Amino acid sequence: TSRPTSTSSDGKKQREEDQSAVRLRRAWRSFSSSLVVAARAAEKVAKNSTGGDNPSTTGSIAKDKKDMNDALETTLRFRGELIRQTALCEAKLRGNAKETEALECSMRSQPSIGVKRKRDKLSSKEFI
Repeated sequence: TSRPTSTSSDGKKQREEDQSAVRLRRAWRSFSSSLVVAARAAEKVAKNSTGGDNPSTTGSIAKDKKDMNDALETTLRFRGELIRQTALCEAKLRGNAKETEALECSMRSQPSIGVKRKRDKLSSKEFI
């Protein structure tokens, strides 16, 4: 039995699938490691906050809380990336990857709500 020869389009499709799997794997790894870092930071804050009201530890508690907030922000960012990569992989499996990518591109090109509010605030300050 001989194996069928693959054409260049089959090879290209295989590489695309491999790339999406690599991206998904990388997103999962980033999310899980950031989750561990956030959990450790939260444990550190909880451990330090049960101590006394010693002025020397107050600064370290504030630093630890800032580290915890940064770790939480990073975790949420990686969670969004993981969800995005999962949706892209699902779209490729269903066969509507191009539509999903076009929708994402369209969403990125739209102005965000926060920018609009910022412009409204600036324009209202000018009239005052």
